[in-house]
Amino acid sequence: FKIPYFYKGKWHQYIPDLRINYIDETVDIWEIKPANQTHYEQNKAKWSAMNEHVKKHGWRFTVITEVGIDKLKTKVKKQTK
Repeated sequence: FKIPYFYKGKWHQYIPDLRINYIDETVDIWEIKPANQTHYEQNKAKWSAMNEHVKKHGWRFTVITEVGIDKLKTKVKKQTK
């Protein structure tokens, strides 16, 4: 899905990386970005628009970087031991 966002005087379309629909009907939206790109103004504009969108639907939005992926890998490894 796409949501509109406004950046540098123009409207753009933002498509997040993942939409996860859980059995309990909760929804997570994930954006995966390198940590060094999280401060970019255009990304901040996208994520602000997405945060407004998910609030309206009762969903959750998370930006995941390589740091978060490493933490997730460690957590999964601990579960399989």
